Amino acid sequence: MRTSSLSPLTRRRGSALVTVLMVSLGLVMIIASVIGYSLTERRLNYREGMRLEARNAAEAISDYGLAQVRQLMETRSDFSPTRFTSNEGQIVKPSSDFWTGSKVVTSGADAPELLIGLVAPVVSSNVSSTLYYFDPADPNNEYEPLRGRYAFRFDLKIIAKATVTAGNGLGGGPQTCYLTQTLSARASPLFSHAVFYNMDLEVLPGAVMNLVGPVHTNGDLYVRSQGTTTSSSLNFTAQVTTAKGIWAAYQKQYYMQRAGYLDTTNFTSAVTFMATPTPPATTGTVTSLYDSTNKIWRDQAWNTGLTPTSPESATKAAARNSFRVWASQTYKGNLQTSAHGVPTYKPVSDLGYAEGTNNDAHKLIEPAIPATDTANYNAEVESQKYATQCGIQIIVNPSTVTRTGRMPDGTSISIPAGMYRVFTKSGTELILPGQPSFGPNNSVTNPITNPNSPLIAGVVPIVVVKQDQMYDMRRVVSTFTYGVNRSSSNKYAPRLLDIIDVDMAELRSAVAKTVNGATTVTRYLTALPAQGTTTTASNWANNIYNSAATTTTVNLTNANLIYSYYPSSGTISVFPTGTWNGGIYIQSIDADLDIVGSTTPSDHRKDSGVRLIFGRGHVASASDGSGLTIATNDALYVLGNYNADGTIDTSTGATSSARAVDDADETPCSIVCDAFTILSAPYFTASGSGTSTYYAQKTGWNDRLSDHVCDSSSWSSSWATTNPSSSNCVDGKCNDSATYTYDPIYKLSWTASPTVPTTTTPLSSNIIARSTYSTTSRALTANTKFASSSTELSTAIMTGITPSNRYPGYYSGGLHNFPRFLENNSGNGYSQRTIAIRGSMVAMYDSTAATEPWSLRVYDAPNRLWGFSNLFLNGRFPPLTPRVMSYRRVDFTDIDKTTYASMKSSWGL
Repeated sequence: MRTSSLSPLTRRRGSALVTVLMVSLGLVMIIASVIGYSLTERRLNYREGMRLEARNAAEAISDYGLAQVRQLMETRSDFSPTRFTSNEGQIVKPSSDFWTGSKVVTSGADAPELLIGLVAPVVSSNVSSTLYYFDPADPNNEYEPLRGRYAFRFDLKIIAKATVTAGNGLGGGPQTCYLTQTLSARASPLFSHAVFYNMDLEVLPGAVMNLVGPVHTNGDLYVRSQGTTTSSSLNFTAQVTTAKGIWAAYQKQYYMQRAGYLDTTNFTSAVTFMATPTPPATTGTVTSLYDSTNKIWRDQAWNTGLTPTSPESATKAAARNSFRVWASQTYKGNLQTSAHGVPTYKPVSDLGYAEGTNNDAHKLIEPAIPATDTANYNAEVESQKYATQCGIQIIVNPSTVTRTGRMPDGTSISIPAGMYRVFTKSGTELILPGQPSFGPNNSVTNPITNPNSPLIAGVVPIVVVKQDQMYDMRRVVSTFTYGVNRSSSNKYAPRLLDIIDVDMAELRSAVAKTVNGATTVTRYLTALPAQGTTTTASNWANNIYNSAATTTTVNLTNANLIYSYYPSSGTISVFPTGTWNGGIYIQSIDADLDIVGSTTPSDHRKDSGVRLIFGRGHVASASDGSGLTIATNDALYVLGNYNADGTIDTSTGATSSARAVDDADETPCSIVCDAFTILSAPYFTASGSGTSTYYAQKTGWNDRLSDHVCDSSSWSSSWATTNPSSSNCVDGKCNDSATYTYDPIYKLSWTASPTVPTTTTPLSSNIIARSTYSTTSRALTANTKFASSSTELSTAIMTGITPSNRYPGYYSGGLHNFPRFLENNSGNGYSQRTIAIRGSMVAMYDSTAATEPWSLRVYDAPNRLWGFSNLFLNGRFPPLTPRVMSYRRVDFTDIDKTTYASMKSSWGL
């Protein structure tokens, strides 16, 4: 029997099945692989997302801590290394509620951490000091706002960690991120700036003005020059920064001149800034804000017509950005504004400023407040005041009634009329040479300090109170209203001031002997030159009233010391060791604000001023050359040259008196006050010889002429009651043949005739400029003030101003009128005098004692030679110089767990 085989079809079907199964298996494997890869990719992506979340959380924690650190540094001047590692208890982490909705672990060992490290001072290797120099040659400092300056720098590291967990099994284990960033706190000495304004800065000169040294303002910067040619240009030669904007405009479009108003619309003179030089060049390219080709100003408005008060808009943002790009490319960091991120600089503690609403910075010069005054006491603010920092405190009552002052700890002290008392900052009473009385209620006198005692014949008092001594033609009685027409019912009446004279030459001698133990001192002679003597000639060569005088060595054997007094035992002892720190604070009780509505005479202010006299030559200083700071809550006047010899180099180069010191012994010094006025040096001429030698004042300030016009050009007899006009251009008396004293600062009584010398040889009329001498009454007379003399100052100046637009008719005068003037510096046929200032000019607050606005009717402008002292340029600053704070984040880095643990351990945490 024959059996048939399987059909070919059946065999083909079987092989196809195998093929299908194999293909399917391959597909399954591919799909499985794809699915597995997808799941792995998902897990990796998920973990990367966890890592980013952990990093963002750690960064948020770090920034949260950085903000707290900055706030604490701004409110308390503690830069001790362990301030934040010693569990100060003020740095906190974000609360757990902050992380709601996130995967951040908020408890246990993986909870977020925020740790603040050691505060580490950073200094430069090229200076032997505690300062850091922001080197312009370092590329990292190209856009550094403090480039080219010295500052105290403190770096502080912050580390943070955050852990994120998946919670759904996809991300695997928790992800932890560690990072660190560094906050660089810069405590910049205020006087490291040639110009520093805490408010809007206006620079609007009529003649060429060159500003040498760094300039900063916390407000807006207004720049314009009063002209249309290069002969009236304004030139900045170093870095300029503003925390707001720069505007080629006048803040006050119209302001009072002598004869009315000035329209500034068409002024197009150049306002130039210098680009940072590119090595090896040492001078950068100079470019003006004014584009003379297209006739537009390239300021922050960028030719849009916008102003600082224009509301924020896309146009304003675009203009700001266009200016930022152009300024960066053109000036290479030498002109920066808020568009470049320039911060506001302010002192440590709550001492800010906002025009019209916050004048807290003025507290720096105000008397101390007792701790018991809980409503007003702030420990940090008190620690920053000159009234608590200065080693010597002089409390003066210039008025005619007993008034209450405040001790260095803020407690009250009664001072009789016309008296003063002196204390160390710890409260120990001191006795200055020539001080007539001391002790409680000034009831004690002693031959050691009694200027009439034969035991100390010839001792000259350092401080003399002179009631009703001089007029300040800018300061007016309170019944006059600015912005209202002058009339018989709104009469412009200048104030008669009490003056507190401080003899800087005698102070120098007293400090040299008491503090330094010196037996001689080099200084000028300050006694008035005697008339008609044969011995005068040798003394005249060293006399401060001689413009060509030189210093001489004075023996201190008979000079008086500064003593201490202990009322409880009634004993007088030596000057306490460690008292002198270079700072003297003069509290004038007259400068206190009135108590409105009070019927008690002692509650009302009688205007006064502190005046520094005989400051020519070097000022008082410890033997280490640390210098001197004089601070007061009152308006301050400097009579004549100060910390300078009066020989002025008017060049603008390296030897200029606007920057170069007189000699290697010149020390840094500062003046801090409510308002600052320069009175030019009184200079005499000598004629004749032997017993026919006679002297007479030729130029400079004289108190007896202080209520007179600076010049007689376009004077009107109705100046006080009629508005300014072309025939009424100046304020003050004129053509009345006023009698003045041989001594320019003789203690006057304006209710009686001034005393004049009775032994003076009659003077011929050609000896005294604009004056005559009566041979019968022996009286000196003049119709106007003397022409001023050129005057030189080497000092930092921190003072208040009266802001523009505060009230109708107010104008600050701008930086070009930063010091106040009261004399004829250029008018009525006289050659223009030079006022040379090398130092630093700081407008920190609004004036509260001398609040009157600028007026051109009381002076003729000098030639301004103002610059930045080489002492400050090289990091030598006066005692007790305030610091202003700024901050910069200089590092942000991811770190690993090992580094994190190491840093934590090194901080003792």
